[in-house]
Amino acid sequence: MKKTTYIWGIIAIMSGWLGVMVDRILTEQPEGQSLGMLIWLVLPSITALIIRICTRDWKNHGFALHMKGNMIWYVFALLIYWVILAICVLIGLVTGTVSLVYEDVSAIPGLIIALIISQIIKNIFEEYAWRGYLTAKLVDYKVSDGVIYTIVGMVWFMWHLPYYISLLNEDMLGGSSRVALILTSFIVLMAWSGVYAKIYMITRSIWPCVIMHAMTNVIQSAFLGGEEGMVFSSGMAEIVLHPVNGLISLGVFVILTIFMTKKDFTKA
Repeated sequence: MKKTTYIWGIIAIMSGWLGVMVDRILTEQPEGQSLGMLIWLVLPSITALIIRICTRDWKNHGFALHMKGNMIWYVFALLIYWVILAICVLIGLVTGTVSLVYEDVSAIPGLIIALIISQIIKNIFEEYAWRGYLTAKLVDYKVSDGVIYTIVGMVWFMWHLPYYISLLNEDMLGGSSRVALILTSFIVLMAWSGVYAKIYMITRSIWPCVIMHAMTNVIQSAFLGGEEGMVFSSGMAEIVLHPVNGLISLGVFVILTIFMTKKDFTKA
């Protein structure tokens, strides 16, 4: 791989640790909205843009919509996590292992709309970095699909590490330990990596990935991790039926990765 891609990878992995250092210096900041969090989020994508500008390399940049012939993938990106959520909720309600708890159901649509807007903005930065730059570069270097999934998943996970270890405050852990969160994150990101990469490779656009990523963040915020939303009867029920981290969800993404790779929807 070219040196610029290695340089980008090092900066991307270290961006969060730079953010941790900044937050330790600037102690008086709003929780969850610190300068360190901002550095962690945007530095990989800004670095990718700077590299593209300096090298005049805009091949497969990913910003174009490329909706013609790809609408099915936009619909897929919009719905896949909601379909998984519906399946997990239905199984949970039938088996009595999941309850839906809300004080004010009428507030849910407004919450979801607000979350969609904010999460789409946030995920432009993340998806441009991991799909619009790293995945695109690996495709340019003619790396095999399986290796692309593995490299992107590993670097994506390493980028998340400082967030889970330090930038994420205790209130946002939802009662989970940081070690459990890190292990779960590794499994989830590796399971997701293939589908996200493949959708980018098919469409040559980051936007289906931005939409898909935003949807899972919306579901996590609106339905999970608090006293309201999906409440699981046991730890085992959560392990199986959690619509983002659960075995059913992860199994769906593994099966989709295998199917999409073997079918080879990518265009010449």
